[in-house]
Amino acid sequence: MKSIENLIFINEFAIIENWNFAFETKDERNVEKEKFSKLCFDQFKLMETLPIPEKPLRKIKFIIKLASYAYLGEKWEDIQRYLTKNESKIIFNLDEEEKWDKKLFYTIFHSFFYLIKKNTWEDLSKSIDMIVELRKNQHEFERNYLDNKPENQKFQSAHELASLYHLAKSTELISLYLTHGKPPNIIETLEFHKKNSLIHSEKGQLQDLNYLQRLIHLTYKKMIFNSIWYTANRINSRFSKYANILTNPESSKPIYEFMYPQRIALLEQGLLNPVSKAIVVNLPTSSGKTLIAKFRILQALNQFAEEKGWIAYIVPTRTLVNQVTNDLRRDLSIEPLSIKVEKMSGALEIDSFEDNLINQRNFFDILVTTPEKFSLLVRQDIEKNLQRNLVLTIIDEAHNIGDETRGLNLELLLSVIMRDCPKNRFLLLTPFIPNNHQIAEWLDPQNPRSIKIQMDWQPNQSIIGLYSIEGSKRNVSSYFEPKITSDKKIKIKSKIKLSEETHSKYPFSKYKNTKYILSSYIAQKVIEKKKNNENIIITVKTKDSTWKLAEELYQVLPKKKKNSANTSLVMNYISDEISEKFPLIKLLEKGIGIHHAGLPDEIRYLMEWLMKNNDLSILISTTTIVAGINFPVSSIIMASYSYPYKTMPASDFMNLTGRVGRIYQSIIGTVGIIVTNDKEKIKASKFIHESIKAIISILVKMVNEFIALGENKELQDFTYLPEWSTFAQYISHMYNQADSLSNFLSNLEITLNSTYGYRQLEEEKKEVLLEAVEKYVMKLDKNKGIAKLSDLTGFCPETIKKTLKSVKDKNLKEIDWTSSHIFSSESGVLADMVGIMIDKIPEISQDLNSIKADEFRQGSYIASIINDWVGGKKIDEISNLHFSGIDINSITKCISVIYSKIINLSTWGLSSIQKLTYNDKDRQLMSIDEQRKLSNLPAMIYYGVNTDEGILMRINNVPRTIANRIGKIYCKSNKKIYDVNSYEVVNWLSDLESSKWIDPKKKSKMKGEDYKNLWKILNGKK
Repeated sequence: MKSIENLIFINEFAIIENWNFAFETKDERNVEKEKFSKLCFDQFKLMETLPIPEKPLRKIKFIIKLASYAYLGEKWEDIQRYLTKNESKIIFNLDEEEKWDKKLFYTIFHSFFYLIKKNTWEDLSKSIDMIVELRKNQHEFERNYLDNKPENQKFQSAHELASLYHLAKSTELISLYLTHGKPPNIIETLEFHKKNSLIHSEKGQLQDLNYLQRLIHLTYKKMIFNSIWYTANRINSRFSKYANILTNPESSKPIYEFMYPQRIALLEQGLLNPVSKAIVVNLPTSSGKTLIAKFRILQALNQFAEEKGWIAYIVPTRTLVNQVTNDLRRDLSIEPLSIKVEKMSGALEIDSFEDNLINQRNFFDILVTTPEKFSLLVRQDIEKNLQRNLVLTIIDEAHNIGDETRGLNLELLLSVIMRDCPKNRFLLLTPFIPNNHQIAEWLDPQNPRSIKIQMDWQPNQSIIGLYSIEGSKRNVSSYFEPKITSDKKIKIKSKIKLSEETHSKYPFSKYKNTKYILSSYIAQKVIEKKKNNENIIITVKTKDSTWKLAEELYQVLPKKKKNSANTSLVMNYISDEISEKFPLIKLLEKGIGIHHAGLPDEIRYLMEWLMKNNDLSILISTTTIVAGINFPVSSIIMASYSYPYKTMPASDFMNLTGRVGRIYQSIIGTVGIIVTNDKEKIKASKFIHESIKAIISILVKMVNEFIALGENKELQDFTYLPEWSTFAQYISHMYNQADSLSNFLSNLEITLNSTYGYRQLEEEKKEVLLEAVEKYVMKLDKNKGIAKLSDLTGFCPETIKKTLKSVKDKNLKEIDWTSSHIFSSESGVLADMVGIMIDKIPEISQDLNSIKADEFRQGSYIASIINDWVGGKKIDEISNLHFSGIDINSITKCISVIYSKIINLSTWGLSSIQKLTYNDKDRQLMSIDEQRKLSNLPAMIYYGVNTDEGILMRINNVPRTIANRIGKIYCKSNKKIYDVNSYEVVNWLSDLESSKWIDPKKKSKMKGEDYKNLWKILNGKK
C-alpha cells in the first residue's frame, strides 16, 4: 500500500504540471490534453484500491480527489458506482457543536458528494438544500465564530470562510444547472466564483484548500461540458425541450450528463454535422448509442422541418421493433416534443392499417420496422405515397451487414435507399465494425464520417473466464479461471475456487458427462456468491436443455417467501395464454425464467421485463438471446456458445459480454464458459480471445462460388438460394427504376457499385458479375410485369413465374378470399395455397418443409394449424390437436412452429399469392372496405385473430386472447377503424375501464385490471 501511496504522491505533481491542458481546444495541444486525462484516469484507478480514511478531514480530502480524478479521467460513471456502494462509509453525521468553519466545510463536502453521486433527482435536491441551509445559518454562526478567534488568526479565518462561500455557491450553481439548464452563462459565473475562492485561499495561505478548490472547479467545468443542457442549449429549441424531458424529476432515472463516448460523438466527432450523409457510430455495448440516435433524430427533424421529412429506424427483430417504438415514444412523443412514432410489423405484407399509415401524409415522424419489411416498403415507393422525403435512416446493430443469412438483404436495402431516396442520411449504430470508415465511405464517398473512441473506455467492469470442476466420486470442487478483464488494473489470481464438497448430489462423472447438470451445479455455486438483486443469464444450446436445466435448479433453489405482484401477473397470463399446467409457472415461483423461440413473443418480452425489474434471479436461454438482449445483467454462465448450426460470431459474444455489470451500480460483471475437459478449455480460451473481423459482404462469397462453378452457369440458375434470390430482387428493382433496358445497361456498373460487395471485388470478378447481370436483365426485359411483381411480393422473378402458373391453375374465386372461407377447414383453399408455397416458392419452402406432418398432406396439416390459430384456440389446444399432446416438448414445438415459421412465412406467402391473383385493375373494381378486408387476410395469420378490429388491437399490443373482444368494444364507439392512428387507439385503451378488459363468462385467473396492466407493460408504459 505504501508504494501505491508514493506513486499517487508523485502523480499528483504531474497532474498539477498539466492541468492547464484540461480543456485545451487547440489541435496541436491535443497530446497534452490526452496526457492530462490519462494521468487523472490512472490516479483514480490507483486511489480506488486504497481504503477510505476514517477521520473526517482525511476522508473529505480523499473523496474530493478521487471524484475529481474520476471526472477528469473520463470515468464519472465509475465514481457514481463507487459513491453509491460506499455511501454509508463516506457520509457522517455533523456534530451540532462543530465550529462554523468545519460545519461549513463538512456541509459543502456532503453537498459535493450528492452532486457527484446524483443517481436520482433527490440527490441533486439534497445537494442544493444543504447549501441553502448553510446560507440560512451563516448569519447565526459566522459572527460568533470570527469574534472568538484570536486577533492573529482572524485574517486567515475570514479568508477561509470567504473562499468556502464561493465554493458553496459554485456547488449550488452546478446542481441548479444540471436540473434546469440555468443560468445560461454558467461558465462565466463559475469562473467568477473560482477566481474569488482561489484569491481568498491564497491570501489566507490555505494551500491544501487551494489545491482542492482547483480540482473541484476543474471537475465542475467538466461536469458542465458533460451535461445534457450544455449541448442542448447550443443547438436548437428541440434539443432544449428534450433536455427538459431527460432531466425531469418524475423520471425513475433522469439523465444529467453524457457518458464520455456520447459527448465525444456529439461535440467532437461530428455526429450532428449536417454535411455528412453517412455516419457510422462504432461504440461499445451499453455506451448509450440509443441516446446518441435520439439527438441525431432531433437534428434531422429540425433540419428538414419545412419539408416534413421523416425518419426510418431499422432494428433486426420484431421484438426490438416493439421495444424501440416504446422507448422512442416514452422520450420523444410526450409534450413538448410531440414527435409521432409508428411501427410496422416484421411481416412481409402490408395490411390495411399499415397501408393507411403510408398513404396519410402526416401520420408519423419516425417509422420503426425490420430490414425485410422496410425493403418491401422502399421498393413499393413509400416516399411517393407519403409525398414526403426520407431524411434519416438509422440502422441498429449495423454489423449485421456481414451476417451470412440476413446481411445481404440489409446491404442491398441501404443500396436501394441510396439510389431511391436522395435526401436521406444514414446513421449506423454498432459496437463492432473494425472497418467502420470503409462502410461510411461506401455510403457517402464525399464526406464519410465514422465515430469511435480511441481510449480504453468501458461503461462497466467485467471479467471473462472459464468455469470448470475437479474431483472424483462424490468429492467435487468448482472453479472460475479468469481470462480477460475489462479493466487492466483488476488483478485476479489465475484460478478461484468457488466451492468444495465431499458429499455432492451426483458423482463427479455425471457432472462431467451431463452438461445441464453441470450447468445447474455451477449456477448454484455462483448464486451462493452473489448479493441480493444480482441476476444471472445461463445460455444453453437447445430449447430442450433450457427446461432440463430449469428443472434441475428448481429442485435445489428455495421458494420465494412471496411472489411479487409482477411475477404473479405474468404467471396468471401464462396460465391464460398457454396452459395453467405450463412448467414456466412453477419455475417463476423460484425466480427462474425461460427465454427461447418455443415461447410466444409476449412471454419472452415479459421474461426480459421481469429481469429488468429484478423479479427473476435466473434467466435460462438459448444462445439466440444475443439478438434481442437489451438489459444489463450481473453474470452470464455459458453452457453453450454455439448457435444451432455454427459457433457464435465474435461480435455477438462481445455484444453479450457488454451487457454484464451495471453502469450505475457497484457490480463487476462476470461471463464464464463451462468447460469439462482440457480440449474444451483450449477451444473456449481461443474463442474468448478471438478478434472481430472486418465486415466482408456476402456478395463477395457468392461471386467466388459462382465463378468456381464454371462458365456455363447463369444467375437465374441460383435464385432458389436465399442470397441469390435477394440479389435478383435488387437487380429487378433497379431495372424497374430505369426508363428502359438501354438506360439500365448503360448505368449497370454504377448500380452495382452502389453495393458494398461489388466495391470489394477484384476487377476481373467485377467483370464476371457484370456480364451475368447483363444476361439476366436481357431475359427479364421480355416480361417486364414479372419485375414489378417482384417488388410487390419480395420474391425473385423466377419464383414469380412458377407461382403465377400454379395460382392460375387453382382458379381461385372471389369467395375464396374471404376470412370465413379461407380459414375454414372445409374449404381446402388454404391447404392449396400452402401447397403452392411449399412446392413453388423456394424463399419459403425450406422452412415450411421442416414442419413435419404426421398423417396428412403437409399443406393440409399446416393449414389446419393456421385455422385453429386464427380461430382463437389456446396454445395448449393447438398443441394437443396437432403436436401429440400438452407435454412440455409438444407445446414448445407447437409455439416454435407458429412463431418462428407460420406467422412469418405463411403470412408472406398468402400476401404474395393474393397479389398474384388480384392486379391493380381487379382491386379498383372493389369497394374500399372490400380492398381493406382483402389486405387484412394475411395479417390475421400474423396476429392470430380473425377480425379486422382484432388486428388493430394486436398492432397496439393487446394480448391475442382478448384482442377480438376488445376490438369489438372499440368498434361500438369508433366506426372508422381503418382511418385511426395508434395514438388514438392507445388513448382509447388507456381510458377503457378495467372491467371491460375481461369476459366475465370465461374462466380466467386474470382480472380486468390485470389485463390492462399487462397491456401497459407490453406497450412500454410500465
